Amino acid sequence: KKGYIVNCAKPYMPEGPMMFGALEAITGPAIQTYFERAGECVGGLPWQQWGEDLFMGKCLEKLGAARLNDFHIYSDGVCRGVDCGDPDAAAFHPKKDIASWMACWNQTHYPHPRVTTQAPQWFKDYMK
Repeated sequence: KKGYIVNCAKPYMPEGPMMFGALEAITGPAIQTYFERAGECVGGLPWQQWGEDLFMGKCLEKLGAARLNDFHIYSDGVCRGVDCGDPDAAAFHPKKDIASWMACWNQTHYPHPRVTTQAPQWFKDYMK
């Protein structure tokens, strides 16, 4: 299946939910399609002012890839805040110095309990 993970749904983000660049997960068939047809995106999208993550998401959509929502796959300081104790996150960003990286890594060994698997109301409203 051609698809990519939409991993950020920051409230009121003008672009809407999107794949944030700290963790870009794309299926093999989707990336193969991108390699074969990227020129359609370069020539057919107004990408010049976009970051690479927005470009890649818009391009993959243009090429028919499905948006696969997973808003807990990582914990990002720009999207929803870094929580190194998040039991569901596979990655944490940004941790750009040794001390903060090590502190986060140590905290991952003691994740806090899951409170709920239900989306908050603001998120349900945002996704309508």
